[in-house]
Amino acid sequence: MAKLTLADLKKGERARIVRILTEESERFLIHGFVEGGEVQVQHFAPFGGDPIALRVRDSLIAIRLNEAVQVEVERL
Repeated sequence: MAKLTLADLKKGERARIVRILTEESERFLIHGFVEGGEVQVQHFAPFGGDPIALRVRDSLIAIRLNEAVQVEVERL
């Protein structure tokens, strides 16, 4: 079974973070990306969708697609 990441979600979808797949997870943690936390895709940039805007808690965070593939999620 293929792992689902933030990069696989569509606009408006909500997901729960299962695991951060990079050893450099501190940047994600600083912005509220924690295992078990919820995120919602708010917006994809035009012309390729990079970066994407995510609602994490009460914040709107933009991350690059190469970072989004490092966050494994499950759809809610």
